[in-house]
Amino acid sequence: MLDEGRGPEWEHHVGHCASALLSVLTGEAETDYFPGLPLESHRFDSNDDILT
Repeated sequence: MLDEGRGPEWEHHVGHCASALLSVLTGEAETDYFPGLPLESHRFDSNDDILT
């Protein structure tokens, strides 16, 4: 379940948190809480330089 944080509205997504988030980020699931997703392109940067 996703909650807007400041109100009574909730969205139900099937599955675990990580799979629900992945489905929102990839466009498999629609959400009103993250407008503009999925992005046409995105990248994930490594944290290797931060964690050393």
